[in-house]
Amino acid sequence: LINQDRLPRIVIAGFSLGGNLALKLVGEWADEAPEQLKGVVAISPSVDLQASSDLLHQPRNFVYHRNFLYYMKRRIMLKQQAYPELYDAAALGGISSLVQFDDHYVAPAFGFADARDYYAKASALPYLGRIRVPTLIIHAQDDPFIPFTPLEQALNPQTQSDASSDVLTTANENVLLVGPPRGGHVAFVSADSLDEDRFWAENRLVEFCQLVVRGDADEIA
Repeated sequence: LINQDRLPRIVIAGFSLGGNLALKLVGEWADEAPEQLKGVVAISPSVDLQASSDLLHQPRNFVYHRNFLYYMKRRIMLKQQAYPELYDAAALGGISSLVQFDDHYVAPAFGFADARDYYAKASALPYLGRIRVPTLIIHAQDDPFIPFTPLEQALNPQTQSDASSDVLTTANENVLLVGPPRGGHVAFVSADSLDEDRFWAENRLVEFCQLVVRGDADEIA
């Protein structure tokens, strides 16, 4: 986008696993992020894949787990139809959990030893302190299968500056953490408003993009 399309201003946004990837990327860059990157937004990011996997496999998340596993298996079958020389769906019948799926398909495909190795090396958690561009993280504290605690421990959020606000200052001055008590996973449906639609998190994403592109860092908090 920078070299070929010559975009002068870019904001990366990711949801759930995509949010983890966006945070890990900018954390790995640290001080070497391209100057065209003006900000990053992560909504419900799974920054600790092992913790997310453990929570997702709990009995209370049975419906979510079954749904994810169904669509992951379906994806392998579709890929086998398109690329039979690359994908083997024969093992799908014996896979009953996402950990088994990651062990058999995801980890080997990307050079990881197993699922645990994949979870450890692909998580953004160790890189959050290295982020050097304006970053907004929105994560509900009642997310059913991506825990809020790893973010708290990694970013060391301080006391809320406003008791009526869910905005938390963090140990990394480049990261703004918004942790509402409710919102679920990538949900955040708000009440009716005359000013915007009910997709609250997406509106904050757009608002943040506008601020960082204009360079109004003082207005972000």
